[in-house]
Amino acid sequence: MCCGCFRSPEDRAFTKLYKVGKTLGSGCFATVKLATCKADNEKWAFKIINKRALGPDDTEALQSEVDILKLVSKHENIVQLREAFETGDKFY
Repeated sequence: MCCGCFRSPEDRAFTKLYKVGKTLGSGCFATVKLATCKADNEKWAFKIINKRALGPDDTEALQSEVDILKLVSKHENIVQLREAFETGDKFY
């Protein structure tokens, strides 16, 4: 389980904040969908990552990826991380 970079479902439920749209792509570990923020109507792509598909090393790598994206999120040539959520069986 990740340690601290993800919001728990008790803090904010993903679907209460975002309207989930069409699937943009999928792979072995994740599906990418379109999401529209309900507060400002801004559109974002988001990954739904199934925890059951991840091993311990994968979970640690995901934690590192999120931590790095938080540090560089304002760089013009790097994709921006808006938020990260965790539920019992998925990371968003």
